[in-house]
Amino acid sequence: MASQNGDSLQSLSEQILSLKKDVGIIKVKQLRSRTVQDKAKAVVQQYFRIVRPELKQMKIEPVEADQLVQDLNELASRGSLTSLYKALIKKLERELPKMEIKRELSISDSQFRGNIGDGQTEIDRKIIATLADLVPPAALSYQQALIDLKDETKVSYRGTAAELREVLRETLDTLAPDKEVEASSGFAYEKDAKGNPLPTPTMKQKVRFVLKSRGQSKTAIKTPESAIAIIEEHVASFARSTYDRGSLSTHQLTKRPEAQKLKGYVETVLCELLEIYR
Repeated sequence: MASQNGDSLQSLSEQILSLKKDVGIIKVKQLRSRTVQDKAKAVVQQYFRIVRPELKQMKIEPVEADQLVQDLNELASRGSLTSLYKALIKKLERELPKMEIKRELSISDSQFRGNIGDGQTEIDRKIIATLADLVPPAALSYQQALIDLKDETKVSYRGTAAELREVLRETLDTLAPDKEVEASSGFAYEKDAKGNPLPTPTMKQKVRFVLKSRGQSKTAIKTPESAIAIIEEHVASFARSTYDRGSLSTHQLTKRPEAQKLKGYVETVLCELLEIYR
């Protein structure tokens, strides 16, 4: 949703940036500038009068933003330390993308229900909700993949396969950063088909790192590791099929079921990683 003057979150972002610039040039320890205080109060008004009502209408609870803007109002109501303004503005800048992603998720979810019907399973909804907090872009990608899978008119599902793999990659990069995996006990780079060490940990290694850190047994880890191998092969086959298949009708008949199978494997791994119980 946008305000009458355009995108409300964009307007808020621009106001915060303007406030940041004014605060940045102040050298005194105690900030008493009327200009800065007025700009800070304008941010407060934009948020509480326009942005927050729009978010609430979408059933988004911006708890963190609420507190930060209240704190900004407190600073603007009296002489306050310049350093406090700077620290608070930095937190607000980090919060803006989160609000934007949650808004986009809400819009996407609304379009999903309105245009296609809510075909999400309970597991799908749990995955999306968990990803929205952990890796917001991955939540959007997962929703997009679900929309694609319901569209029987698509000629190719290669993009859907790539979307699903990206959901998994982003989730693993968040739960198992490269440096942490590389520093773990017993880690060694896997090798490619030619025997050369791969430059970064593989998705399989990252899955193993996450589940081992939770104390899971080798037997319990084996299932998601196997699913990762199948996912990688499925994605590769989607890419190859673009060149291998000459018949459009055959392409349409076989590709959607294959994409649905891929989604099933991705779902299995995500449930393990996000600790979602079926």
